[in-house]
Amino acid sequence: MNQPASLQLSASGGTTPYTWSATGLPPGLSINSGTGLISGTPTTPNSYTVTATVTDSANRSSSATFTWVVAKEDGGTCTSPGQKLVNPGFESGTTGWANATWTISNWTGVGAPRTGSRSSWISGYGYTQTETLQQTVAIPAGCTNSVLSMYLKIDSAETGSVVYDRFTVKVGSTTLATYTNVNESPYTLRSFNVGAFAGQTVTISFTGSEDWSLQTSFVLDDLALTAGELTACPVGTPRRAGASRGR
Repeated sequence: MNQPASLQLSASGGTTPYTWSATGLPPGLSINSGTGLISGTPTTPNSYTVTATVTDSANRSSSATFTWVVAKEDGGTCTSPGQKLVNPGFESGTTGWANATWTISNWTGVGAPRTGSRSSWISGYGYTQTETLQQTVAIPAGCTNSVLSMYLKIDSAETGSVVYDRFTVKVGSTTLATYTNVNESPYTLRSFNVGAFAGQTVTISFTGSEDWSLQTSFVLDDLALTAGELTACPVGTPRRAGASRGR
C-alpha cells in the first residue's frame, strides 16, 4: 500500500493494434488502453478480483481474471525493507546464485531476456534432465509482507493437456508454486507473499525437470525479494508456440 506498482499485460494473435481495458482494479491503479500497462499507487489494502480485456482491430476480444492483493505496510516493524536478492536480473552473470553455470547467460531465441542482456534458462533440453537455480537470502525480522516476484516464460514443444515437464518454486522445503508444459506463456509476472519466513535465512530455489523427449523451457528474468511492500498475483495469460533448444 502507498508504494508504486505496475503490471505489463501482453497478448498474441488477432489483428493489431490492441485496445486494453480492466475492471476491478485497486483504487489508485489504472490501465493504459493503448499499451496494456497497469500502473499507479494503490491506496486501499484488500484483495481485488481484476478482469482485463484485450480487443483487436477486428473487434474480437479475450479476457483474463486474476487477483491483486494490496497488503498493509509494516508500520515500521520491518527492520530492513527493500530488495534482498543479489543480482536479481542476472546482469552480473552468476554472482549470488548457486548452480548457475549452465543456466545464466546472454541467451537469444527462446531464452532471450525480458530486459537487460542476461536471463536464466532452466531446462529446455528435450531429454531427461533436472537442474536447480538457488540463492540463500535473509528475510528481515518483522517484514511480514515480503514478496518474492519473478517474470517467468514457459515455452514447450509438448502438446495437449498431459503434464510431462515441471518447474517448481520453493522457499526452503516449502513449495510456493509448480508450473508445467501445460502452462505455456510469454514472460509473465508471478508473485508470492513470503512474509511467513520473516526473521529467517532461507534458500530460494527454482527447479526444472523434463522427461525423455520434447523440450519445455522455463526462462526467468527480473526477480525480486522485496521486504515490506505489496503483493500482486496475476493469473491467466496468453499462450505462445514452442521451439527447440540448442546449447
